[in-house]
Amino acid sequence: MKQLKFLFLIIIIGGTLLIKQTFAQESLKFTLNEARNYALLNNYDIKNAIIDKEIAQKKIWETTAIGLPQIESKLEYSDYLKIPTQLIPGEFFDKPGEFIEVQFGTKHNITASITATQLIFNGSYIVGLQTAKTFLSLSDQELQKTQINIKETITETYYNILVAEDSKEILSSTIDNLQKTKYEVSEMYKEGFVEETDVDQINLSLTNLKNSLNSINRQIEIAYNLLKYQMGIDLSVKIKLTQNLDEILEEINFDAIIDQQFVLANNLDFKLLTTQESLMHLNLKNEKTKFLPSLSAFYSHSRNAQREEFNFTKSGELWFPTTLIGLNLNLPIFSSGMKRAKVNQAKLDLEKVRNSKLQAEQGLELEVSRARATLISSLENYRNAIDNVNLSKKIYDKTIIKYSEGVATSTELTQERNQYLSNESDYINTLSILLNAKNKLDKALNNYN
Repeated sequence: MKQLKFLFLIIIIGGTLLIKQTFAQESLKFTLNEARNYALLNNYDIKNAIIDKEIAQKKIWETTAIGLPQIESKLEYSDYLKIPTQLIPGEFFDKPGEFIEVQFGTKHNITASITATQLIFNGSYIVGLQTAKTFLSLSDQELQKTQINIKETITETYYNILVAEDSKEILSSTIDNLQKTKYEVSEMYKEGFVEETDVDQINLSLTNLKNSLNSINRQIEIAYNLLKYQMGIDLSVKIKLTQNLDEILEEINFDAIIDQQFVLANNLDFKLLTTQESLMHLNLKNEKTKFLPSLSAFYSHSRNAQREEFNFTKSGELWFPTTLIGLNLNLPIFSSGMKRAKVNQAKLDLEKVRNSKLQAEQGLELEVSRARATLISSLENYRNAIDNVNLSKKIYDKTIIKYSEGVATSTELTQERNQYLSNESDYINTLSILLNAKNKLDKALNNYN
């Protein structure tokens, strides 16, 4: 019976491990939008930005609580190992010219008190509430900026992977075609129709292409790891991109993006500067309020017991109460110009932020204009690259036929192949530049918000 139970346990454990291994081998699959949305939930920078926003929310309550009633209780016990001695003039005891040693108090003393305070007016507190709310707005905008940056980064890496895989596919196809050519040339060499150098030249080209393919494979692996890192996925997990370049390009309306108007008020960097301007204005306001008086009320009640023995829990013993209420008025009178200096500093800080805001207005307009021009040029270069690839491919294919018929030389074949590969490389490069230019303009136009 025990053996059957042990065998049953082994089967369960083995089955569980097998299921885990099966799931571990499965790939996570992402479209571009799915990758971006996944990163918004798992990227570490996003998580920290969310925490910063929560801290700002707690800061509001912390600031608000300053103006609410504050209640404190206190218990103080003292044991006089030596009771203090006071000297009293002897005249009180008909001993003029002498001092009488007298000890006041008891050995054991305890005081229990409770104190409540309420802020009535404080200019800095009022401004502090406004500042805390503005700081929360700033934290929210910082979170949005982090989200936009992550979307841009994920998009760029996703594009780079697709471009690299497309380049890999082109190289693989070229290698396959060249392998066929090599076989045909090798057969022709056996028959004495071509020279050995023709075969060697093809072998050299194959070696170079295979080296390039290996390099691209390594680049793709690095790019995948980078994407996983940006998305917050463990590097040991396999992921798969479910979109290809053709699908991506079909979704993009380049003309609409190029014609899209730039709205400065919607730009997040401009919003951040506007919020910072508000914070500097509140800082100036806060420094000015320090010239105003502050007023608070307080209530205090305490009970004191004095004993020669430690018997405070004994009933029937005397406790002496003390109760008072009052107001605290703090009226600034003279600070040797320190407050005025701080006000002037706050004014200068506000002026700096306003200058930065004006500079940003022009800089953002320039950035969008530059990004738009880059996208237009990239789109033109990309379309030209497509035509060049198609034309060079057509010439190369014809040269292969001519070479097999003995009309073209091996040198001509090599030249046309190199020209075709060069145009393919230019195509890949212009495609990468085009997608990255589109990505930059999307961010500048706030399309990722």
